[in-house]
Amino acid sequence: MNTKDILSSKKTEHWLIIGIIVAFVVSLGLSAVNPNNPDNITTQTKPEYETRLITVEDTSYTVLVADTNQKRITGLSNRAILPDQIDGMLFIFDEPASHGIWMKDMNFTIDILWLDTDFTVVHRENSISPDTFPQSFSSPIPALYVLELPSIK
Repeated sequence: MNTKDILSSKKTEHWLIIGIIVAFVVSLGLSAVNPNNPDNITTQTKPEYETRLITVEDTSYTVLVADTNQKRITGLSNRAILPDQIDGMLFIFDEPASHGIWMKDMNFTIDILWLDTDFTVVHRENSISPDTFPQSFSSPIPALYVLELPSIK
């Protein structure tokens, strides 16, 4: 092999390495594109909720637990129905207060129960419709928990 062939071989090897790096970088970029979101707009996902069995007024409910600000803000919004085997959502707050609840992006009527530290109902609003938004509902008596249940008419 002469010097010209060696230099040509090194150039080919150099371009081959660059080509592999470019292909790798492009494949990383393409894997980040969501095919169900062609504009690749970031969408907010629903947070994961723990489930818990609670008893209120001698009735047991399996509920989703909203125990963070994000979960409390999202609540039952944008759901057509509750998942199977789930009766409602329990909002857990850091301290008792007159916690306001609204029907933003709700799709079904609910009953709202405000509960004290012992899960005793201190206030109740029945059959609250989604069309009441932006009105807010709250308890005149401080509550630590709020329980939302689909309204039974």
